[in-house]
Amino acid sequence: PAALVLCHHSGREAIRTPRQRTADGDPIIPPLPEIVREYEQAAAWVRIAPVVGIALNTLGLDDEPARHAIATAARETGRPAADPVRFGGGPLADALLAQLDARRRHATAS
Repeated sequence: PAALVLCHHSGREAIRTPRQRTADGDPIIPPLPEIVREYEQAAAWVRIAPVVGIALNTLGLDDEPARHAIATAARETGRPAADPVRFGGGPLADALLAQLDARRRHATAS
């Protein structure tokens, strides 16, 4: 990958697994900044690729809390965030295009 977009269901605190359906046994989802680092570390095995944006699923939230969740994700991670289904993916597309442009400029300069 040249860039990553972290996808997250807003408000979800645990991963539901097929064998474990209770909150007591499900793995806890770490804070978004930690997940960003883990995504980048996992991708680095193949190619160094930054997380350039956060795609949130805000299903179940009213518009105002959804927008607040998006703003919080952006603030916590320092990356643009959006719910591309609900509000459009413009900020994520812009971040991906900016990363592509930066990679092209770097390749040209080298």
